[in-house]
Amino acid sequence: MRKFRKSSLCFIVGLIILSILIAGCTNQVDDKDDTEQQWDYKPMISKENYIYGDTGRIKETLPEEFVYLGKVEDRVSQTEPMVKGRAYFVSNTLPINTGIYGNKQSEEIIYAEYNDSFIRYELIEE
Repeated sequence: MRKFRKSSLCFIVGLIILSILIAGCTNQVDDKDDTEQQWDYKPMISKENYIYGDTGRIKETLPEEFVYLGKVEDRVSQTEPMVKGRAYFVSNTLPINTGIYGNKQSEEIIYAEYNDSFIRYELIEE
């Protein structure tokens, strides 16, 4: 009878220790601080209250109706929301002095000149 009690007691103690170990491991994952994680926003360009998003489409030459509008004068972090309200072009990925081209008839599409090609950006927010 004593052997049965002793082995039962060891079994119960083992289960308690196993439960504590499992609970400790899952709590470490749950306690991870999400504030350290940073997410990248898609490549964007803004000017005044307009925000343009990269479409992933690239052209070797611009359509005839597109003209030079200006250049990127400021760059912001890609992990922060895009800034608005600036009187000049701001990008979260392109280098400063990147040329920006647009159609004077429509503000829906602009192109950024980068690496001897033109990246298409479309208006996503006004």
